[in-house]
Amino acid sequence: MSNVNFPKVVTITGAASGIGRATAKLLTAKGYIVSIADRNSEGLAETFKSLQDAGLPHGVKHLATTIDVTNSQQVNAWINKTLEEYGRIDAAANIAGILYDDRLLKDETDERFMNTMNVNVNGVSYCLRAQINAMEDGSSIVNVASVAAHRGMGLVGAYSASKHAVLGLTRSAAREAPGIRINAVSPGRTTTPMTDSGDPVWGDGLTSQQIMVRMAAPIEIAKVIAFCLSDDASFVTGATYMVDGGWCA
Repeated sequence: MSNVNFPKVVTITGAASGIGRATAKLLTAKGYIVSIADRNSEGLAETFKSLQDAGLPHGVKHLATTIDVTNSQQVNAWINKTLEEYGRIDAAANIAGILYDDRLLKDETDERFMNTMNVNVNGVSYCLRAQINAMEDGSSIVNVASVAAHRGMGLVGAYSASKHAVLGLTRSAAREAPGIRINAVSPGRTTTPMTDSGDPVWGDGLTSQQIMVRMAAPIEIAKVIAFCLSDDASFVTGATYMVDGGWCA
């Protein structure tokens, strides 16, 4: 299935809800074949049911796989399964992430800190490695970071550190794999299950610092991800797109 007329194939993590779900739905509407993954099997199934498949070649279907991105073997198996199913991977969006409730760094637990790093840093690293090894020149990858990657944020130190690391991975990978465009998108507060906790950092305290004093809809982030993955961004790599309502202005 590697002929040039075959639709582009994209892998997406964190697809069970929020930005991941919005990205999967948007890209299928644009004609992509999607291979979606998440550890939330119920949410993943809901996303899968919502995907458009009217324009797919006869006999071709989207793919949904339950994985834990902190397990490199599961990540590798998912990428290999996607390759076996479609013959190639043209694009990837690494969106899976976690955010715990607010806590001072001096009170942080080892378990919470390491879980944050495992999902937000190791998970992205495992996906990047597998995707780069599976892709040919001309492909594209987007890693989702956060506004927390661009300044210190009290009460979410582990999360902020993990998203700083995502930017480092993105820029380093872009230099190591010049034939593949690798970029990051940094959302501001978005209406997703991860940030809809009502806490002071991700609640009104964050949106009040923005030029646009409202939350983003997941589709607004997904549209920027889709642009970065598309040929319209053919001269863009190693970059970070802020989608934060002016929070970092």
